[in-house]
Amino acid sequence: MERVVQITRVQVGHVVGRGGATIKELQCTTGASVEIIDGPSVRITGDSEEKVLAALERVQAIVACQKNPEYEGPVGAKLRREADALGARRSKLFDEATARRNEGDAQAAHKLVEEAKEVGRQMEEKNKEAAAAIAHYNNEGKGKGDDYFDMHGLRKEEAMTMLQFRIQRLRAKPSGTVTDFELITGAGHHSAPGKKQLLKAATVAYLQGEGIPFTEVSAGSLMANIIGTGEAAVAAPTATAMAADAAAKKDEKKAAASASASKLQQTTEKRKEKGKCGGLCTVM
Repeated sequence: MERVVQITRVQVGHVVGRGGATIKELQCTTGASVEIIDGPSVRITGDSEEKVLAALERVQAIVACQKNPEYEGPVGAKLRREADALGARRSKLFDEATARRNEGDAQAAHKLVEEAKEVGRQMEEKNKEAAAAIAHYNNEGKGKGDDYFDMHGLRKEEAMTMLQFRIQRLRAKPSGTVTDFELITGAGHHSAPGKKQLLKAATVAYLQGEGIPFTEVSAGSLMANIIGTGEAAVAAPTATAMAADAAAKKDEKKAAASASASKLQQTTEKRKEKGKCGGLCTVM
């Protein structure tokens, strides 16, 4: 008996799996013969209808999952929804603050703005927790080792923070150890318009900046060669640490902006003072 299922080129990788692991496991558990043929298509053959149908069901499930992928997992999805709800609340508070300001109630507007900022901080923290849960779901939760990192479901900044930590962890291996580090950035087929392959571009830029050799395995994956140096790895980026890092960077930007504004004000005052004395006096 034979069945043929047409698939896309992207789906070929999902059916075959890393190093052929998925297709081998599929054949072993169903007893059917499964192969990729031109088209591309999957040809399933077997000595019984039961075996062929069992393999067909598995292939269809893999294809369906690829068409409608579950990247976040139940915990990550829940945390993302909570973060989105906080984001909506923050926007509403800012809108209310604007309305109060337009009515001339500056005190009420200020109070609403401060509340919105606090909700924003809660949203950032919740997103960090979501990122940690999503990364675990797609990697350790699926039995993957430290030589594999699936970035699906992560935002660019989240993925880059975790990528940096994982590379540092691999570099902490004994000096001279070489690890083939598989990076799943995704091909962007499920990304929003205008955001296709942002993760891949950011990953390539990071690897190049670090001088890490890599090759492109497919449209959505890279293989990097990480050489161990024996240096101690940094602590894992927990949700709290990631949020603190984001807050610190935000504070640095505020401080820089404040310093720039102060310097501009001082320069303006000096020019005014110089203008008063007709340019004949020296302003220290």
